[in-house]
Amino acid sequence: MNAPGTCANCGATVTGDFCSACGQKHPVSTFNWRYLLMELPAGLFAVDKGVVPTVRELFTRPGHMIRDYLGGKRVRYFRPLSLLVLSAGLYGFISVFFELRIPGLNMGEQTDAKKMIDAINRHYALMELGLLPLMSFSTWLFFLRSGYNFVEHLVVNAFLSAQRIIVTLVLLPLMFATNGTMHVVEIASLGNVLSFLLFIWSLIQLFQGTSAVKVTLKSIGAYVLSYILLFLLIVVGAAVLKLMHLI
Repeated sequence: MNAPGTCANCGATVTGDFCSACGQKHPVSTFNWRYLLMELPAGLFAVDKGVVPTVRELFTRPGHMIRDYLGGKRVRYFRPLSLLVLSAGLYGFISVFFELRIPGLNMGEQTDAKKMIDAINRHYALMELGLLPLMSFSTWLFFLRSGYNFVEHLVVNAFLSAQRIIVTLVLLPLMFATNGTMHVVEIASLGNVLSFLLFIWSLIQLFQGTSAVKVTLKSIGAYVLSYILLFLLIVVGAAVLKLMHLI
């Protein structure tokens, strides 16, 4: 049994492994490499309560919610990596079964594009998990003085990646309603802009002790760097595959 202490979530006195007032585990896990290797994989497909409150706060007070979660107030929220896998898996499932047609392409190009999109959608959750460390490294680098370690930035970006996917999920009905027209591209572009603005707003809230202008500039830098790293990774991967084929 753990030593008596104070619940990180509600402040009640805890004498066991869980708070009798709110049910949160005591003490809460520290976000370090042990947590990453031992506890996050176990929570990948965990079904837990708190999906609706977590999604609601991701769009009303995202940075404050994430700071609360990092600070130990976790019992009412859905696990970040579980939320990312759930939202990415839902997006991939819907996109595979409902075809989005790309305007301006002939039939042959449509077929090739569809094969590529279907391949991405089938493995969309894995793709998001692959992008997660790149985005986390970028925010960790640009916000090095924030006091959060790399694993904590993984938690931050798992929430924000899920937020980005949920924006796309909300816009999917509009995209299907305008399927085969340029409005599909316009709506997708709108989703990207909204996600980017939400990303900046979330980090402004999270790092509330730093000026909004500074956080905005750093957020833009981190966002750009993550996609540069992704591009470089793709180029290196393609070169390695080509080299292996030649050998």
